[in-house]
Amino acid sequence: MWNSSLYKSFLLKREIGKHGGLRFMVMYILKDGPKNGAEIMDEIEKVSRGWWRPSPGSIYPLLSTLVSEELIEKLDDRRYRLTTKGETKVKEFSGLMHKNEMSIEEMLDAIDNYISYFEDLGSSKLEPYKERVEQLSKKLGALLK
Repeated sequence: MWNSSLYKSFLLKREIGKHGGLRFMVMYILKDGPKNGAEIMDEIEKVSRGWWRPSPGSIYPLLSTLVSEELIEKLDDRRYRLTTKGETKVKEFSGLMHKNEMSIEEMLDAIDNYISYFEDLGSSKLEPYKERVEQLSKKLGALLK
């Protein structure tokens, strides 16, 4: 028999794969309050540090779909906000994201992988970050004292 939280996790992952991450990103942005389409695009661009700005051709049809699915509603001032149903979906998705926390062993593996990457970069590229690397080294060394 399926564990209910495991089953919910499976369903959410399937839904993300089916619909793409943009719908959840939009809903997650709207959890902080109403925004219009342009503000949503600005926020996605900000969060991605300028790497990605969705087009109006992807945002506005998605907003219409989310309205028809009653996950968001369009306000008179042309902004959108989450419905109760949408808030529930965001909470479920947020819970799924936090359940994917790493174990200590996985964190140590990740640190080891980054150290290997830094070794490949070479000391000349790390020179501007020397003080920061030394601080981190001291913090790691102090953990076992």
